[in-house]
Amino acid sequence: LSPRILVSVAIGILVCAARLRIPAPSDLAWPHCAARLLLAGIDPYAPACLSLRPDGALWVVNPLPTALVMLPLASLSLALATAIMLGLSSLALAYGLLRDGDPYRLLLFFSAPMIHAWYFGQWSPLVLAAALSPGLLPLVLVKPHIGLPALLTRLTRWRLLAVAVFGLLSLALLPLWPLRWLALSTAYDGFIPLLTLPGCL
Repeated sequence: LSPRILVSVAIGILVCAARLRIPAPSDLAWPHCAARLLLAGIDPYAPACLSLRPDGALWVVNPLPTALVMLPLASLSLALATAIMLGLSSLALAYGLLRDGDPYRLLLFFSAPMIHAWYFGQWSPLVLAAALSPGLLPLVLVKPHIGLPALLTRLTRWRLLAVAVFGLLSLALLPLWPLRWLALSTAYDGFIPLLTLPGCL
């Protein structure tokens, strides 16, 4: 095996093992729950996955493609599914970072945004991996609002077709999911960093 593959696999295993030892909340809670409902033939946007967090806020509701990505891990506990997803995302990200043989790019794994993404179980490592590895571009649909720049940067006719097929698959399973998602996402208590102080800096 090439050093690139060995280093990527090692990073994936380390991230997975480290996340298993972190008793932290996971932003993959809704996709994990929704994937379980999909396998049971139940509407993933049903109230079963909209339970309140301990602080009284709703779990963040994601686009349906997030649940499709979590389907292979649906039978596992949320903690294990989160650790495996972060490990696989980190493996793919390391592989993309080492594409040109520049090991200094792996310093990204020590950045505050990456540590934050690991701690809270977020999709951003996977989206960045998709930006670096065009074969993974359909996965930008898990977070279309941050994945769109990655798609437009590496766009070709075949890559656009692959993303469209994944999107159409999600619509075939649940044609009205974009409307359901948008209606439920209005409860999200987020903010726009640029409109805060000193967000413009």
